[in-house]
Amino acid sequence: MLPSEQTGRVETDCQYQQQQTQGHTGGQPSAAEESFSRTTATDYHLHRLFKLLDQNCDGGISKEELTTVLTSLAEWQESELEKLMRCLDANSDGKVTLDEYMAAVLSSSDVVVGKLVSLSKNNWHDKPRAERTEWKDLLKNDPGEVKLKKRNPTTDKAILFGAVGDGADARTELLRRQPRALRLLLSSTFTDTNEERNYLLADVLPYLQEYARRLGGLEAQIVEMRWGIREQASDNHETSEICMNELERCLQESFGMAYVFIAAQKYGFRPFPNKIPREYFEQLLQVLKSQEDRQPHDKELRDMTQLQEWFQLDQNEVAPEQEHAPVETGASAAFRGPRGPYYVLKSKAKCDDWREKFEAMQKALRKAAFELWPQETSEQAMKDPSKRHFAQRFLISVTEEEFTRGLLLLSEENRKKRALVIKRHIKGLEEATDKGEEKPEGQRKGEFIDLIGKEANLDTEAQKRLKAQIGMTPEDLVVFEGVIDWGPGINLGSLDHVTYLKKMADALCIKLKDSILEGAKEVSVEPDTVVEEAARHLRLSIHVNYLGFVFCHFLA
Repeated sequence: MLPSEQTGRVETDCQYQQQQTQGHTGGQPSAAEESFSRTTATDYHLHRLFKLLDQNCDGGISKEELTTVLTSLAEWQESELEKLMRCLDANSDGKVTLDEYMAAVLSSSDVVVGKLVSLSKNNWHDKPRAERTEWKDLLKNDPGEVKLKKRNPTTDKAILFGAVGDGADARTELLRRQPRALRLLLSSTFTDTNEERNYLLADVLPYLQEYARRLGGLEAQIVEMRWGIREQASDNHETSEICMNELERCLQESFGMAYVFIAAQKYGFRPFPNKIPREYFEQLLQVLKSQEDRQPHDKELRDMTQLQEWFQLDQNEVAPEQEHAPVETGASAAFRGPRGPYYVLKSKAKCDDWREKFEAMQKALRKAAFELWPQETSEQAMKDPSKRHFAQRFLISVTEEEFTRGLLLLSEENRKKRALVIKRHIKGLEEATDKGEEKPEGQRKGEFIDLIGKEANLDTEAQKRLKAQIGMTPEDLVVFEGVIDWGPGINLGSLDHVTYLKKMADALCIKLKDSILEGAKEVSVEPDTVVEEAARHLRLSIHVNYLGFVFCHFLA
């Protein structure tokens, strides 16, 4: 969603800073302010570009600012820059105001103005990525490297005769049909990486889709979970489960990269599991009761009578046997624990004070988990991917669980083909403060680092977990590392921040392009419509049989 759609107003950092230092005059708004208040989603990118061009935040663009910024973003001739300045500077005073700028870009048909407008639409480039020379050449040349492989006659015969073998392994192998897409989950905390996510979706994804299409009709998909959770699913505490299912789908269905982690300075949301195996839940209750007997005045423990109110035993909630499930990797089973039945957390749809109840249960469950599983929750175990345990799900964030499943639990050879990491560090973030100021969305310290309590102090426990998580990142998977100054936030009026976004996108795009090319070489085989149709029918029959098993198990 664009800022104009969220607040009805787009405001430059310069205007915001001037309001904070000068205060409201109470007079009539300027023409520039009226223009910003009327901003629509269509105009948003044009205002964003003005903010970038006005480097000294004085409300106007000089010839020097125009030259410095535009030549750093794209190729501009001196004659083009001279002509552009004449088109924008209506009163020829050497300074382009916001009114002059908007009047020119919305009405002028001059080629140089059109080139300027294209920068606002193409993520600070004069052309979409597929039309830029160096990237366009790759679209034209790389498809020639992909050769169709001969089909395997033994496999084709087995499919045509329905002789797929006995047992789960044979059925699983058939269900694991040859993927035709690069499908990856973009993993990070949300509020601090909005600009990175927006840039990748707008600039990199369209190029990858075109590139994959030219390599034999393949696909490229980026799974974006910011908009993937419905309100009902959130009320039922299924957010984490949905994210993990999408990650598993990417690991199963992608022929190449399946997971990209953006490591920043926020650890993120740490929910307790919404389904706890009965064996574990009853053990946790016993520990809590024992703690309450030892510490009768501990308010946190007294609040935990809510656990029995909010968790309800569901005898039908049982995980399927491994041999009957369609496809399950070791990563998806690592955190599962016993098969069930489970105690399931009730919906919070009609609870007005859920946050308070959640925090109370969270604190007590963590305290009980530490006592019940001291070895599994030790600092040493938390840093060892081979010692993952259900108990750790009471302590880690959703993002770290994705990180573990999508990267750490893969073999060293496999993770090089399946996972990438981007690192970003913002200098001055910890020293920044939101106190005494009302900052717009995207510029608040609490959106970029973990804060706790009404005083918004640094959450040292979360930061410790984040440091440990990033410390487990294999350096050979880091495709890009960026260091920028606090904006506030990611400031699209800062040339350094825009340059960081462009370099980050270029580094990731080349890696994903290479992954698509290697995947295309693996999956491109000579077509055989008869065998492919027979395989589709076999897969369908296996799925129907599996669903029949699940239904019979439910009746039993």
